[in-house]
Amino acid sequence: MSVVARFATLGGATVELQTLKFATRYAHGSRHLGVEEQTVDGIVWDCRGCGTRGTAVHGDPYQAHQRDQATRAANAHAAACRALPTA
Repeated sequence: MSVVARFATLGGATVELQTLKFATRYAHGSRHLGVEEQTVDGIVWDCRGCGTRGTAVHGDPYQAHQRDQATRAANAHAAACRALPTA
């Protein structure tokens, strides 16, 4: 995983937006699941204070085309989270 952005929480911890690869049967642009699993680029965010992991639908990472959505969600979490940094 590679950190592409960090946001400060109210409690002083950080929320990290990270890229990763993951396996899915969902094909971007399709309304249906594909038969074959494929590896795609994705994005998740992790709060280093409260431990929350931000994902898209059904716990899957956001897909690369959803980066703006993931960024907004990470920033919104950071703006509300009061957890202190973990040791």
